[in-house]
Order: sequence, then C-alpha cells, then structure tokens
Amino acid sequence: MLKIMIIAGEHSGDILGSKIMHSLKNFSNEEIIFEGVGGPLMKEVGLLKNIIPFNDLSVMGLIEILPKLPKLINHLNNLTNFIISSDPDILITIDSPDFNFRLVKRLKNQNFSKFHIVAPTVWAWRPSRAKKISNFYNHLFTLLPFEPKFFKEHGLPSTYIGNPVLSYMQKGNKNFIREKFNYDDNEKFLLILPGSRSGELKRMLPLYIETSIKIIKNFKKIKIIIMVPDEKINLTNILINKYVSLFKYSPIVLSSKHKNDIFSSAHYALATSGTVSLELAYSNIPSVISYKVSGLTYLILKILVRTRWISLPNIILNESVFPEFIQSRCTVKNLYNSISELIVNDHKVLRQKKLLNKAMELLLVSNEVMEKTLPSIILKK
Repeated sequence: MLKIMIIAGEHSGDILGSKIMHSLKNFSNEEIIFEGVGGPLMKEVGLLKNIIPFNDLSVMGLIEILPKLPKLINHLNNLTNFIISSDPDILITIDSPDFNFRLVKRLKNQNFSKFHIVAPTVWAWRPSRAKKISNFYNHLFTLLPFEPKFFKEHGLPSTYIGNPVLSYMQKGNKNFIREKFNYDDNEKFLLILPGSRSGELKRMLPLYIETSIKIIKNFKKIKIIIMVPDEKINLTNILINKYVSLFKYSPIVLSSKHKNDIFSSAHYALATSGTVSLELAYSNIPSVISYKVSGLTYLILKILVRTRWISLPNIILNESVFPEFIQSRCTVKNLYNSISELIVNDHKVLRQKKLLNKAMELLLVSNEVMEKTLPSIILKK
C-alpha cells in the first residue's frame, strides 16, 4: 500500500490533481491512499483527508496576499506537522508555488520523494526560483513545452507532460446557448469570463459589464453570457444587480460546469488572463484578454516581470494573438473598441483563429506521457 500526499489549490489544480490521481491508480499494481488538500474532483477520485480548506490556497497578487498571511502561515504550520507525522511515501504539490515551495522547503530533510506539477514562471519573473526548487524536489512536471530547459540547467529533472487543456476541453454542443434560451440563428454570443477568484470578479466584472452594455447598445444581435464557477454565481449576481436597476441590463450567468458547451456556442470572448486563454485557444474563440491588480502590486510586477505578454498563446508564439489590456489600459473604452473590431472585422477574426491553431499544435503530446511516463517517474517503475 502506498501513501501519497497531494496538495492542490484552486480550480485548475483540482482538475490537474484528479487527472494525476487517476493516472497513478491506473498505473500502479499497489493500492494507493491519497491524503492532502484538494477540491471536489480530487475527492471524487479518492482524496481521503482534506487537511486544510481547499479554497484558502487560491490567492493572487503581491499585496492582495497580505490580509491572508496569518491564515496561510497557520495552514503552513499545520500541514507541515501533519505531513511529517503521516510520513507518506510520496509528496506531490500542484501549482500554488508561494505556498507549496515554502511547504516543501520545510520538508527538505524528510525521506519521501517530492514532485511538483506546474513550473513556476521563471521565464517571466523571479528566475532564481529555478535554482532554489532544484534543491528540494526530485522531479518537476511542466505544462508548457519550453519550460524544462530552465530547470534542467540547475540539475532538476523536468518533463513536459502536455497541457491539461488538451484533455479536459472537448468539443461541445455549438447550439447549447441558442437552444437553452431560444435565441434566433442570426444572434451571436459574447462570452464574459471574469475569473474564478473572488478578487478577480470584484475587480474585473464591473468593467466587463459596462463594456457589454455598450456592446449590446451598438450591436443588436450580440447577446452577453457570463460564465463563472458554480461557487461564484451568487457573488456574480450580487455584483451585477446594480446594473439591472440602472440600465435594465441582466446578462445570463451560467456555471462553468457547462464549459465545453458554452465555449462551443460562443463567437467572441472577453476574458481575465489565466489558464482560460489556452481554453479559448483550444476552442478557437476570437478574444480580448485583460487584467488588473492593485496599484502597488502592479508597480512591483512591472519591475520584476520580464515577459512581454500575459496570455499564454501570445507567450507560446511570441506575438500578439489576443489583444491584451493590462492595468491602466484595462478600460471600458479599450475593451469595447477591441471587441468591436472583432465583431466587424472578419480578417482579424481569421488571423486570430489561424494563430490559435498554430499555438495549440505546439502543445500536442502523446497521451502516454500522462498515462505512463508521469506515473512511472513518480512511482519509480
């Protein structure tokens, strides 16, 4: 019997964690017990103990994290003590680098093997992390094909395992929205993706709502769809309520559990930067990407960040595929103008779609990498 400690934070980590758990269970001849931190998908696969609240690790921003530091430090202490007392055979950490790297550094002298999934973005900022984590991890698995070289330079074995977007995204019902709400065939759908974190929703959704109000005023055949995780639907409705009374504007809010059908139905998207940019690329949806953080966080990031782009298709191809509007450029005027250009300019749409296909081709990898290569490395077989 193998005891594996697995630590994941936020929705994307839960998706990836559940897939890794499946791969390990299917590959191993031994019974595996999973403990740690995970979301509903990981619990379904068999996560027996959830040591700390899953959503508490979903924190972004340098300044935004400060109010949550006492709780995170307490979680770090409790989780460290639990792992030492549990003495697992293997520890797997997924993303959430600021939390997980501190955790594993504390466990450096423990005898069990340690693996991390999702490389820290050393190609974008804080390149020193590549050397630091090479001191306490046995192997790193990356989700972008150009990342392993940054870590192999420091003696950390690293393997590109493909991007989970390629497996969990599927072609859905392209008429899902039209059929669900009885829309005409000539109406098109602008998909608003404000983010999965509460902070992102509060910062970005008002901008998107004001932008979409202008869109529907000037483009009568465009309908607005807002997609958020199930647990954020109440917060989303609270945030849009004032617009209902002020503008008689009530967009449709749908749960991301219908993501494949919603993405297949959408014609355009306005999205907060993150993994969603690859999901949009997979679905070949012409999109505009934006992001805002606190003023102080932005000033710090502006000094530290070395990459020109924030959306992954742009980074992979090193060119402007999705238009990006960050911080002071993230305005209703800019978002409206950029989305409007996509709506009226078929040439821009075709260019985006061609480049998105090119970016996705670079991510392709054999299914055997996740099903056999990853578990064989972790289980040393």
